[in-house]
Amino acid sequence: MNKLNNKDVEQYIKGLGHEPRHNTQAIAEACNELDYLWDELPSADALMRFILGDEPIKGLYTHSYGFHTADGRAIREQFTNYYNQYND
Repeated sequence: MNKLNNKDVEQYIKGLGHEPRHNTQAIAEACNELDYLWDELPSADALMRFILGDEPIKGLYTHSYGFHTADGRAIREQFTNYYNQYND
């Protein structure tokens, strides 16, 4: 399991053409925590790409007709909870 760090998150955000506005270390920690807890997630990187770039996660049903499914919304909600916990 490859863990994300704040530099990975910063590089991804900058690759999208943006400057980071949120706590990149908290984003990395939240992604790593959820990757550890959810066996279905392929990687913390895939989760970060879903959260920040709205990319579907292979093997999970996260999108349907351009909208997030119940699984996609649950993943986002859990990510938000962990992000807020690590951002304190």
